[in-house]
Amino acid sequence: MWNKKVTQIMTDNVITVNENDTLEEVYALLKDNNIHHIPVVNQDLEMLGIISYQDIVKLFHPSTAYNHPTGWEKTKFYLRTLLAKEVMTEHVFGLSSDSYLKDAAHLLMENQFHCIPILHEKRVVGMITPLDLIRYSLLENQTI
Repeated sequence: MWNKKVTQIMTDNVITVNENDTLEEVYALLKDNNIHHIPVVNQDLEMLGIISYQDIVKLFHPSTAYNHPTGWEKTKFYLRTLLAKEVMTEHVFGLSSDSYLKDAAHLLMENQFHCIPILHEKRVVGMITPLDLIRYSLLENQTI
């Protein structure tokens, strides 16, 4: 099982954002697509960094947590003022499309990562998460 390529279980057709997109746009994509991480790319579609759902939630106005009438408006206004490139985590560990599942598992465990971008020539071709590994492991060991 662990000697298979990451491309066999990764999520492909990854949603990305441009480095100059606002955090309001990034947040909408995360929520609308029920995803937790989104790669940030430049105009050549090369990966520059990554933004997590939690990165954005940390920026919410405190009154949003208490459903204050103006809290969400303050948060939306603030998210419109920030660009993806200003908030993204840079220097993200990724794996090449030639990597094996064991490489992904080790990288996830050793660093407590929640996702790993799969890259081909600096472009995101997929994402792999602990859930992908668990799902694959369960399906691989299933008897019919």
